[in-house]
Amino acid sequence: MIIHAKPFTLTLKNPFGISKNTRNETQTIMVEIKKDGFIGFGEACLPPYLPETQKSVLAFIQKIDPKEISYPFDFELIHDYFNHVDSENFSAKACLDIALHDLMAKIENKTLFQLLNSNPDKMPYSAFTIGIDKSDMIIEKVKQSSAFRYLKVKLGSDKDDEMIAAIRTISFKPLYVDVNEGWKDKRKALEQIFRLRDDGAKLIEQPLPKAELIDTSWLSENSPIPILADEAFQTIEDLEKLQGVYKGIVVKLMKCGGIYPASKIIEKAKMMDFKIMMGCMNESSCAVMAGAALAPNCNYADLDGPFLLTNNPFVNPKMADGKIVLNNNAGIGLVKVE
Repeated sequence: MIIHAKPFTLTLKNPFGISKNTRNETQTIMVEIKKDGFIGFGEACLPPYLPETQKSVLAFIQKIDPKEISYPFDFELIHDYFNHVDSENFSAKACLDIALHDLMAKIENKTLFQLLNSNPDKMPYSAFTIGIDKSDMIIEKVKQSSAFRYLKVKLGSDKDDEMIAAIRTISFKPLYVDVNEGWKDKRKALEQIFRLRDDGAKLIEQPLPKAELIDTSWLSENSPIPILADEAFQTIEDLEKLQGVYKGIVVKLMKCGGIYPASKIIEKAKMMDFKIMMGCMNESSCAVMAGAALAPNCNYADLDGPFLLTNNPFVNPKMADGKIVLNNNAGIGLVKVE
């Protein structure tokens, strides 16, 4: 088995959804794992607000001994090995985990969703992200969302009301609201949530700072729509402390370490009655389609990463009626851009 990794830079569409203080590039590591004529593809997406870098991911991969990973892959043992190499570096683990899942499915001539026992018929609608920006740019961004039935709007600035008003001049699609810890007062937040509910919001991600568990618990108890943990949630160990604080969680492969830990999170979160969103970073089709294979086991999806890029190295996912379509190709189902 041969592991090959190379740095890559993903470029976000500009100016759509890009505020002045937002970088329009995201660093990644693209991975290929080769075995017996098959190639598994993986990706480590590294947005600047997370601690990992291309250098740290490459350093992790260089420590991995392929002889420690035998086929057929036992992902519990593989992740025990990864965690022995480094207790952190979740994006690095994710890119290898994704590539190994893709490889195993191809060797077994299965789709990834078959390997994971996911039912494509249960795929939730995905959302198209509207970043913080001026009203005219918000309107232009909404025009790009025709394939999607839901909009995910970033709030948490002094432009909140202006942004919602701009969206509603052109679209009445239901909203997922992502505040990114931007609201500070729980009572003002609750007032805003009721207004947003009336404007078509179906859920709120991370309205208050992640450390504010008591205030968030109060807000969640009184909110007319579910409050989901994003920044406050990373790995399966976080579930216990968030029970009774949030109604749901946002699962991202880059935060938790890949497909295997995400599947374990989803399984446990369901037993704890959490709502679950499968989310993404500014990822290419590689990581997004890996997450999409798990999305049918979730309540919500936010998997628009490839549609926000100018240089996705793989063909964009196919959309039908606002949902990502899982194709019948073996593995993740990726097609490289020629």
